[in-house]
Amino acid sequence: MVSSPQEIGWNAAALFGGSAIAFGVIVLFDNWLWPDPGEPILMESLGATVARARSQLVWASNFFLDGQSVARPPLPPPSSDLPVHMAFLDRAVAEGASEHRRAILLAAITRAARISLEVDRLVVTVRPQDERRNDARADRDSPGRR
Repeated sequence: MVSSPQEIGWNAAALFGGSAIAFGVIVLFDNWLWPDPGEPILMESLGATVARARSQLVWASNFFLDGQSVARPPLPPPSSDLPVHMAFLDRAVAEGASEHRRAILLAAITRAARISLEVDRLVVTVRPQDERRNDARADRDSPGRR
């Protein structure tokens, strides 16, 4: 490939202009022409959060009850979905949700966050079970033990 140093600026300007136009079209369609309503997205996100909490709870309880045949559950993520849910709530309120509907959605967000926090606490509580079992086995099987 042969490069022409005199045309590098024009190519970069054309690429930037095309990117700016494409970004503008995406923003135009996403915000004004075909906006996604916030409340259905919020409800879908809450459903996914509760489903994820349920699967983590089932995994942790299976591990606690039968630790040898079930893999140890992973550590819960350090962040929650609460900021995302609150952004969707703000979007739903901006789209015209009533105060009563806002209160219902806020209660659902709060309940989903509390469920996730409690499941995360259970997962963190169950995880050391495996370490205690391994430590007990290591103490029992160590050759230096009298």
